[in-house]
Amino acid sequence: MNFLDEVPAIRRIETSRDDLFAIDVVGHVSAADGENLFGLLEAAYALHPRVDVLVRLVDHDGVDWADIADETLKQGAIHALEHVDRCATIG
Repeated sequence: MNFLDEVPAIRRIETSRDDLFAIDVVGHVSAADGENLFGLLEAAYALHPRVDVLVRLVDHDGVDWADIADETLKQGAIHALEHVDRCATIG
């Protein structure tokens, strides 16, 4: 499969709540998928100072944590503590 043909592992789920950030995590999460997730979360935080997060795992096959920049992971954790009220994982 060509890189440009690959489907992202992180996919937004539409919800009826503006302050709910919901995603599917499908298959294996690459470093690029992880970086994209942090960007999506930052956009959600810009719209709503506090959000709830729902993660639905579908055939989850791991994450390339070692390939995601340390600064991105550190800032992601700090911002999650500042902005996420509740978090649920399904699957």
